[in-house]
Amino acid sequence: MKKYENLAFLFNIENNFDLRRQLSNSHYSLKKFSESYEKIFFLDFYSLKLFKKKNNLDKKILVEFNLDKNIEFISFKNFFELIKFFKRKKIVVISFGFGTAYNDLLIHFFLRFFDIKHVQIQNVGNHQIIQTRSVNKFKAFFLYYLKAVVSRKIIVLFSILGIFHKIQIRFITNKLQTKFREKNSISKFRNKKGLNFVKEYILVNSRTFDIYKENKEQISDEYIILLDEQLNEPQWTRFREKFSENQVREHYKNLNKLLNNLSQSLNKKVIITLHPNDNLEYKKDIFKNFEVVKYKTREFIYKSFLVIFFESSAISDAFLLNKNVAVIKSKILDINQKLSIDFFIKELHIPFFDIDKDMNKPLTKNVLMSEGIIKNEEKLRSDYANYLENYVYRKSDNVKGFDRITNELNKRYFHK
Repeated sequence: MKKYENLAFLFNIENNFDLRRQLSNSHYSLKKFSESYEKIFFLDFYSLKLFKKKNNLDKKILVEFNLDKNIEFISFKNFFELIKFFKRKKIVVISFGFGTAYNDLLIHFFLRFFDIKHVQIQNVGNHQIIQTRSVNKFKAFFLYYLKAVVSRKIIVLFSILGIFHKIQIRFITNKLQTKFREKNSISKFRNKKGLNFVKEYILVNSRTFDIYKENKEQISDEYIILLDEQLNEPQWTRFREKFSENQVREHYKNLNKLLNNLSQSLNKKVIITLHPNDNLEYKKDIFKNFEVVKYKTREFIYKSFLVIFFESSAISDAFLLNKNVAVIKSKILDINQKLSIDFFIKELHIPFFDIDKDMNKPLTKNVLMSEGIIKNEEKLRSDYANYLENYVYRKSDNVKGFDRITNELNKRYFHK
C-alpha cells in the first residue's frame, strides 16, 4: 500500500462565530492529532459550496485555542486553489460529518480525482435521538427530508457507483450500532456486495472517556449545574413554529424559581453552562442571579454536585463521573425534546423536575434523597452502567479511543 504523507481535517465554516464553535467542539481531537503528527492541515470548503457567499475567516482564532503551532489553515476560495493543494498529494482526510448537502456535491466530485483516504470520527459518546415530525408542521418536515435526507442518500448512491469517494473507516462509540450491523441481514448483504457508503466501522472508546483518563482537574461537588437548552434553535424549529417571547419568559421564570430553591436548600452556587451556539448576553439577562458561562461545560460538570439538563451530548461526562443528574420537564418542550427526556427517565432512571408545578416548596437534601434526586454512589453506578457500556466506553477495553484511532491510521496509511 502507498504511504500517505499528509493528514487533514475537513470543515465547512460559514463565519468566525462558526469557526470558534467548530474549534470548540473538535478541540480535543485537533489538539491530540497536532501533538501526534508533525504537521496537519485544517481545510475549509465553505466558499466552494454552491450558492454560498465566500467567507472571510480570521486565522488568528486558532491562536485562541492554542492550535497554531503545526496546523496550517487553508480556506479554499475557488476550485483552482483546491486542485493546486491536492495535486500530487497522498492525503488522509478526517471529517466529523462533512459534506452531505446538495451544494456539497460538486466538492465531492472534485475530490474524487485525488488520492484521498476519507475517514470519519464519531466519538462524542452519547445517545442520539431520532427526530420526528410535528403534526402541525408536516410541510417543514417534508422539506427537511427532501433537503437533508435525500441529499445524503444521493451522496451514498454516488459513492457506491464510484463517482464519489467512499468512507474507508468510520470510528464510532455506539456499541448498539455495531451489534445491529452484525445481525441485520440487509446490512450484511450490503457489506458482502460492497454496497455501503462506509467500508468499515471500528468501535472505540469515546472522547469523553479519553478526557476522563487524562483529566488533571480535581473532581469536586461544589456546584449545581444547569446545561441550558436553546428553545428556538434550528435543530428543533425545523419541525415546529418558534415559541413566543411570552412562552419563553414564563418557562425561564419557573426554571429560575427551581434553581433559586435548590441553591438555598443545598447551599450551593448555581452555574448556567451554554451550548457554543447560544447567545451569552441574552442568557445573562434571563439568569440574572446566576453565573452564566460558555465553553466551560465539562469543567463545571467535573465540579458539580447536581447536574440538571434537557438534552445535551455533554451529559455523558456526568454519567462517567457518577454525578447526580436530573432532567427538566416543561410544557414548552416539543415532542422531540420530550422524547429525549423520556429516554433518560426510562433507560437510566433519571429523576425529573416538572417546573410547571409548584417550585416554591422546600427541597431539602432529605426531600431530594427521598424523591430519588440525590442518590448514593452505588445506585448511580448501577443506573448508569448500561449507558456507559453502550455509548461511552467498554469496561473490558481500557484503551483510549484516540490511541486506537491513531494506531489504525498509522498502521494502514502512514506505516509508522
